Parts: sequence; structure tokens; C-alpha cells
Amino acid sequence: MSSRTEVELRASWSPEDPDVSAHLQAWAAFAAEACGLGPAGVSALPLRLEEME
Repeated sequence: MSSRTEVELRASWSPEDPDVSAHLQAWAAFAAEACGLGPAGVSALPLRLEEME
């Protein structure tokens, strides 16, 4: 039994404006979420009560 997982993401777009910073920020946010990262400034809750002590 293999524990390997693969994910492939593809994107294609033709920006109409030379300033693509908003597009890059959105892509970075999407990629972070796809990798399991939470939003900036949000802390993960402990999984078990013992971890809180």
C-alpha cells in the first residue's frame, strides 16, 4: 500500500492589465489553501486537551 499522493494544478489566463499583482496574490492564497495552510493571522487549535496544558 502506497502513502503517496499527487495533485496537479493548472491555470491559464490572459491578463488585460499589465499589473498582475492582484492575480498573483489570489494565486498565492489559493496555493496556500490547497497546501493546507490557514489564512494569515489565524492560529490552529490544539488537537488534544493535553496539548493545552
